[in-house]
Amino acid sequence: MNFLEYRTCIAISRDGMNRIHCVKIKSGRKNNLVVVANASVEIQDSFVNAMADVLTRIRPEEDLLLVFGGAIPGLAISEFTIPKMASSDIPSAASYELSRHLPSEISDCVTGFRTIDDGPPGKLRLRAMTLSSKDWEAQIGELRNSGVKLDAILHPFMALDPLLSEISDPCFTSIEPGFTFSRHDQDGVRRISVHEDEGERESYEAVSRDAVLSLFDLEKSTFSPDDRLADYVPALLMGAYSLSSNFENDRHTLPPLPKGMFPERFRWLRIIFFIFLALASILLLGLFGRNAYENKLRLDSLKDELSSIERKVLEIKKDEISNKKFDEMLDKIVEVEPDIGSYEVLPVLHDLNKFVSADLWMTNLNFRKDSFEATLLAKSGTKDDVDLGKSQFFSKVEKNKRLLPDQSLSINVKMQYRNPNQRLKKSED
Repeated sequence: MNFLEYRTCIAISRDGMNRIHCVKIKSGRKNNLVVVANASVEIQDSFVNAMADVLTRIRPEEDLLLVFGGAIPGLAISEFTIPKMASSDIPSAASYELSRHLPSEISDCVTGFRTIDDGPPGKLRLRAMTLSSKDWEAQIGELRNSGVKLDAILHPFMALDPLLSEISDPCFTSIEPGFTFSRHDQDGVRRISVHEDEGERESYEAVSRDAVLSLFDLEKSTFSPDDRLADYVPALLMGAYSLSSNFENDRHTLPPLPKGMFPERFRWLRIIFFIFLALASILLLGLFGRNAYENKLRLDSLKDELSSIERKVLEIKKDEISNKKFDEMLDKIVEVEPDIGSYEVLPVLHDLNKFVSADLWMTNLNFRKDSFEATLLAKSGTKDDVDLGKSQFFSKVEKNKRLLPDQSLSINVKMQYRNPNQRLKKSED
């Protein structure tokens, strides 16, 4: 998490004498390091119980950086140089270089490395840690069973530079008894030197111990007079390295931890984020729902208006058809009786519709100059009312009824205009 600089970490080291040492380190405003909690536990019945005991004493918060390392069985440290190249090509180059020197296939090992800044001109100096897959799985299994969440698994030799770059032969006898990290060997891969002289080893260890302790403000630290500071030196070194910018740059090339081993940090921030996300989703859904509802209302209104327009169009079309048929009928009447104009036809048709029963059918209509004749048909059982005498246009109405074989009634009506001269005059106009 490069956006957030860690100011506190927990470093746990396992030594070669079945003991676990743990420190909680805090970096002050002036980058001075202070140990704010420490605990040391002996592994008696199991590693899992010892880890649980030491973590109970330290009480780590879930947001703290946590690293583990020390005397891990089968772990090998090596250092070599490669030509300078793009950072994306370094992992494959490191794997190739390691495969030339490892006693087993690189595919059967878990490896990690970090780049050391002070390499020769044109070269990159890499320090690698290698562990067989079998030993790695065994160590991961112990850590997983203890319930601890980690950011990295280290070895103190991986954390030497630049913190102890001035020390020629760093030595941590509690982790690697009789071994030092040699800065003089030009082998290219092996960097572990054996020092059989006990006095020489003690001298190297004392120098290394003092160099690590000088990184901390011991007066403000929680160490008691009964604590043996030399036991905590590997954990102190790994903790100081994990709080440096070098660790943030190196952690992506260190041995990869399996999923589920990383701490779940900033849970409250995640909770707030998910609450905010849920509220935002609800608001967005509400907004979309409201817009969809309003759009539906608009669409329904448009559909209603469209239906109303379609109905009006149909009515207009029906009227047009009706008017067309009516005009055609008038035209035919005029064609048959050229002396009869639409002036006479319209009022006659109007009164026929008004004073003749709706149950009657007109089968024949004959206009004359001073009168007209109509044949009406009344089916059996229907009304045969014909009251054209009330019309203002006719002075005389004659009706003749005849019963047809199918029991329907044929009515012949002859009507004479009240003022035929006036009709003829208007017709001539």
